[in-house]
Amino acid sequence: GDLTQISGVVSDNGNTISLYGNLMYDGSFEGTGGIDFVRSDARQTIGGSGYGKIGTIVISNSNEVWLNTDLRISNNLILGSSLYINRSRVILEENANVVTKDGGDFDNTHMIRLNGEHEDHGVTKIVGTGASNFVIPIGISGHYTPATYNFASNVNVGASISVKTINSLHKNLSVKPSKWLNYYWVVKTEGFGDDTRSISERTANFSVQQTYTFTDGKVESEGENPGTLLPEYMYYGGETEYEWVDLTQTARVEDNNIVFDAFGHIAGDYTAGVVNAIQIYTGLPVLYTRKTEGRWENNEGVGNESWEYKDENGVWQ
Repeated sequence: GDLTQISGVVSDNGNTISLYGNLMYDGSFEGTGGIDFVRSDARQTIGGSGYGKIGTIVISNSNEVWLNTDLRISNNLILGSSLYINRSRVILEENANVVTKDGGDFDNTHMIRLNGEHEDHGVTKIVGTGASNFVIPIGISGHYTPATYNFASNVNVGASISVKTINSLHKNLSVKPSKWLNYYWVVKTEGFGDDTRSISERTANFSVQQTYTFTDGKVESEGENPGTLLPEYMYYGGETEYEWVDLTQTARVEDNNIVFDAFGHIAGDYTAGVVNAIQIYTGLPVLYTRKTEGRWENNEGVGNESWEYKDENGVWQ
C-alpha cells in the first residue's frame, strides 16, 4: 500500500522500508536504511509538501519513480532505474551520493530525468569545502547528459550548484551556425561569489574543472563542411545582462565532452558550436527581460515583458 507521513521525523534505525505503493511525506525520514521503491508492474510516485528530507532512496522499480514535489536527500539516491522529477527540484546535501543499484554506469535508463524545458528546476548539489568531485547524472528521455565537477579547492561553506538541461538550440542566437549542439546546460550557483558584473572583476575562491556530456543525437549541421564543435559559454553579468565569452584557450570539446578548465566562474549557460559560431555568439545583442515565467519565444507570462536589446551603439531598443 501507500505510505503517508503527516509530520515529524521517522528513524529507520538502519532498516530498509520496502514500499509497494506511493509515498506522501510532510516530514523527514532519517537513517541509513532508507525507502526502497520495489513495485515491478507500475511506476510509483513521491508527493507531499517537499519541506522535509529523506536519508536514502532506493529505486528498484524498473518503471521509474516519478517525483511530484521537491526532494531533499541527505545520504544516498540509489538508481535501479530513473527518477523522473518533472518540474520539481532534487537537492543533494553535501554528503549525499548518487549511484546505480548494480554499481554500473549511469545511462539513459539510470539517471535523474528532466523535461529539458525552461520551466524545469533541475538538481541542486551542496558542495563541500576543499577538494571534491561528483557527477550530477541528469538527462532527458533517450539522452543521458551529465554535468561533472572536479574541485581542486573550495573555501565556500554551504555553496551550491544548480543545473538543468534545455533541449533546444540556445535562444540567444541571431544566426544559426553551420554546426551546433541542439542542447545546452543552465547552471546557477549560490555562495560562490561568482555573480559580479564581469569575469575580470571576479576573484575566484575555488578551482573547478567542469565537464558537460552530450549525445550524438543532439549534434546538427548544415552544409558539406560544417566545421568542428568548440565550447561556448555565456555568463550572467548581473540581473539583466548576459554575454557570450570565447574560452577556447581554457576549454575544449573531447569526443562528446565539453570540458571547461578552471576560469573562476561556474554560473552560466554551456553549449558548443563551430568556430564561426563564436563570432556569431559574441556579436549578439545583449538581451534582458523581467519576465519570471513563460517561454522566451513568446510575450506571455508573469510580468508580460518583451525582450529588449542593445544595438551596436549600446542603445537600448
